Amino acid sequence: MFIVPGGKPQRKIAGIGSGGLVKLMPTARALNVAAIDVRLSKFTDKYSSFYFVMSNMQTPLDAFLQALVSGDGGVTWNTTTYSHVVSGAGCSATGFAQISGAAAVDLSGAALTSYSSGGDAGAIGGNLRITNNDVALQYPKTFWETSHLYYTGAVSGTIGAGFVATAMKINAVRFKSNSGNLTSGCVTVYGLT
Repeated sequence: MFIVPGGKPQRKIAGIGSGGLVKLMPTARALNVAAIDVRLSKFTDKYSSFYFVMSNMQTPLDAFLQALVSGDGGVTWNTTTYSHVVSGAGCSATGFAQISGAAAVDLSGAALTSYSSGGDAGAIGGNLRITNNDVALQYPKTFWETSHLYYTGAVSGTIGAGFVATAMKINAVRFKSNSGNLTSGCVTVYGLT
């Protein structure tokens, strides 16, 4: 089944929510860049949630994969008001890390040093959902799951949920490393009606 947002046929993924997921734009690809910026301004009035699929996201050794959000189309990026709970790589003995007032959503959960002994840290894949984005006076919610495949063959994962503690309507998302460039990576964005 195809639907037509903005006049272009797009593939609809059936069975997700009441209206399904709609691919909003071509996949963004990174090759040794500081960030992948996804501009959503023309979609924020049509979709209340966004679903990002990340694949082969490679950060430098000892770096985190992060996401930042913007309410002004990417002119400025929110760098102070993220709160979330993370479970997975690099967390405490209880299995969870609670973070308030963070500078970004830490999608990889921990620096990729646990299983690496130099060289490239491997790849990160997974998804990020942003919900409650249909009302400008609400705190947008974030949910993510990522898995990390290291060149040593080890695998780990991160699950997180939280919110942006600033009332805003998100219309841009930046995927970046907390240090250095993204060596590679792909991000595909879907709208959820």
